[in-house]
Amino acid sequence: MDKPVDNRPAAELALIKRVGSADSVCDAAINDIKKKEAIDNGKTTLAKFIRDTLHSEVKSWNATIYKMELSRFADSTIEVTLLIPNKGMELNEKVPTSNTITLFAKTSFSNLSVKNQLAAMQVNDKVLVSGSFEKDELGNIDVSTDDINDNYIFTSLKFNFNIENITKAK
Repeated sequence: MDKPVDNRPAAELALIKRVGSADSVCDAAINDIKKKEAIDNGKTTLAKFIRDTLHSEVKSWNATIYKMELSRFADSTIEVTLLIPNKGMELNEKVPTSNTITLFAKTSFSNLSVKNQLAAMQVNDKVLVSGSFEKDELGNIDVSTDDINDNYIFTSLKFNFNIENITKAK
């Protein structure tokens, strides 16, 4: 049987490939010291790739809305969690956050364009998203995970993200 064609944008596939490489190096580490070095190097390499090659931008990447809710801390903010599968094109049904790249966005109600786009969507919608990876004051991209154990960071990466446009995928 032929493998399905992955028609995601080249930049999206390039990031997925780099995440897979970092995960493989981490998995091959022979002890905790080497694993920690692999994690640190992988995070640095991914952040540099996003900043220097992707210019921190996302253009029409495929994702699935995993969560969408009003912030508990600021009632004029919509929190959106988008998942991008990094092994295959579909999310794992049992553990959707496994083997994914997570884009976490906070969007203000005052951003009428994005707010109105999100108002027409719901959890599990497949979307095309454009925007940018958030940077800290020094211009660095934070590569993190919601997982308690950093050893599995590359199977559940998380980036803070700014949504500029989001539409339902066809």
